[in-house]
Amino acid sequence: MKSFSRVGKVDEVLRLFRQMKEGPCYPNILCHNTVLNCLAAAKRFNVLRVVLEEMYSSRVLPNVSTFNILVKAYSCYSHQFNLAFRVLDEMFTFGCNPDVTTYSTLVSGLSRAGRVADIEAVIEMMLDRNCDPNVFTFVPILKAHCERGDVKAAETLIERMPVSNSLQNSLVHNIWIDALCKSGHFDKVKLIFKEATSKGWKPSTISYNTYMNALCKVGEADEAYRALEMMMGNGLYPTVVTMNILLDSLCHASKVFEAKKVLDLSFHFGWEFSLVSYNILMSTLCKIGQWQSVMMLFIDMLKKGVCPNTRTYNIVVHSLCEAKKMREAEYLVKFQGFVADVVTYNTLLDGYCKTGNISEVNNLYYRMTAVEKIDPDIITYNILIEMHCKKGKIKDAIDIFRQVHLKGFLPDLVAYSTIIDGCLKNGLLDKGLQLLDSMLAQGLVPNIALQELFVRACCKKNPSHVWISIEKLLGRR
Repeated sequence: MKSFSRVGKVDEVLRLFRQMKEGPCYPNILCHNTVLNCLAAAKRFNVLRVVLEEMYSSRVLPNVSTFNILVKAYSCYSHQFNLAFRVLDEMFTFGCNPDVTTYSTLVSGLSRAGRVADIEAVIEMMLDRNCDPNVFTFVPILKAHCERGDVKAAETLIERMPVSNSLQNSLVHNIWIDALCKSGHFDKVKLIFKEATSKGWKPSTISYNTYMNALCKVGEADEAYRALEMMMGNGLYPTVVTMNILLDSLCHASKVFEAKKVLDLSFHFGWEFSLVSYNILMSTLCKIGQWQSVMMLFIDMLKKGVCPNTRTYNIVVHSLCEAKKMREAEYLVKFQGFVADVVTYNTLLDGYCKTGNISEVNNLYYRMTAVEKIDPDIITYNILIEMHCKKGKIKDAIDIFRQVHLKGFLPDLVAYSTIIDGCLKNGLLDKGLQLLDSMLAQGLVPNIALQELFVRACCKKNPSHVWISIEKLLGRR
């Protein structure tokens, strides 16, 4: 039952439970608790009540764990706090004393519901019943204060927390650091790191990663590097997360040389780095037009034994296409181990479209759909429509536009703008107006350039159409 419960298969849990009840091995309190916990997590409260009533009637006595499950069900899952408090009273009837888990669960539910004012009453109740709260009682309250941005209340709470070990200390401080970073209190975070030893805790990589990530998001990459030095000075080494935070920040700041240096250092010192690290840097290099650098980095990662994925290959293919190295790009697609997707072929199609090579576009489209069995998307069709319009093959472009509907896609603004532009430039004003009707009916609005093109086309062919065109564009027809 526990195995089914862990993966959320409630019906299987209930089936086994019923079989046990009908057989010689009647379920004990542990079995009942497993079923109740599973039903609570699945929010099947009606069935939970039935199982509970059957348990009472069969004289299986509940224990503290049973009541803790019920408190969790009513406070954390359903926010029926009146029932949760009633469970506390029922516990005494069965000779069970609520423990720290019982109260902490109730506090967690109240915190999630934003009922912070009620929490103090629960803490007082604990103390009155000689049950001392622990750090896990206070953590949900701390999270609630932090989510509301109440820094002062969170700080006061931390001072009164009974922290018993370094792991609990790290948990509390990581929540606190995250909240301070989100509210921009970086000076307070620096002070926390400075006073860590005297306060009896050691910052973890999570602590530093949280701090560095927040600094990078506000453009403080230099300060993030100082945090990295502080982290390493305390005997901690960067993780994959650390490297990706720094690389992403440097790339956004267009500090590509520094980003490459970080990647080289990570390999040299044996720090953790991943394929994602390379993809982040290569993607940025591609965006800023440094396609040769993308290729160099791609070769570098292969030499270091980092296995590329489809995203990596797509970045390289895009770079080669932008550099007008179409043959090399196509060769790479055929490379063993490269699983091409629709993005890959769209990139190649767009590259050939820009070179004006319509025969290559058609051949590539055939290979994509007939050989590789990759379904085109709306971007694929937009590229094909644009290519045929550029070559003056307007009838073929219209046929492709019709396929968009047949394949179950709704043409987007790009598709309509491209085909209408092609119709107007090839003297098909009536067809252009017909497509404009469809476009407007779909809720799409033509851009200024297309509107001007309509007016010019109407003036050239039939001035009386100008007002028809303008009224359509203004939505009066």
